[in-house]
Amino acid sequence: MISGQPGVMFVSGFSANPESYNAVFASDRYLEIVQQAGDQYITGGSEGLYTKTYRALPHLAA
Repeated sequence: MISGQPGVMFVSGFSANPESYNAVFASDRYLEIVQQAGDQYITGGSEGLYTKTYRALPHLAA
């Protein structure tokens, strides 16, 4: 995988539905952690941190 964004890209796989997985990123606790980290730990502050979720193609899913 290649990204045009500076920084680190984490790629992970999971067997839960994407809505359950993504709910964590909207939680108050997660938002508090991102706010505290700010520019000191996240390049570009909270704008530099995002999550994209892709579903597996049906013929490739286990």
